[in-house]
Amino acid sequence: MSLFYQNIIDSNSELSKAFEDLAKDSTTDEWKKLQDQFHEQIENDYPTIRCEITPEIVEERNPIPERITKRIKVAAMLLNILAMGGKYSRNLYLKTLDFCTTSEVKNGSFV
Repeated sequence: MSLFYQNIIDSNSELSKAFEDLAKDSTTDEWKKLQDQFHEQIENDYPTIRCEITPEIVEERNPIPERITKRIKVAAMLLNILAMGGKYSRNLYLKTLDFCTTSEVKNGSFV
């Protein structure tokens, strides 16, 4: 897990390589386990911060650095697809990347 996670958050490594290395031998159950571990590691490294706006309204923020936020979004979506029984391919990676980028452009949050 730690090597996979490090490859995801390392902005100098190719994101798809982290998945390609595991795709040959991983089962759906292994992807599910990796997905859980991935989310746990993110929460450990970047714990959610609760900001009280008013006594009735609390906002949660996650201090993930901007440079890796998009990588984590793509990785989380790919892990979800693979944990549900999808099969990794370069085409799946590119479609997931395109989907995440397109949705950010539509929401005005893509830089």
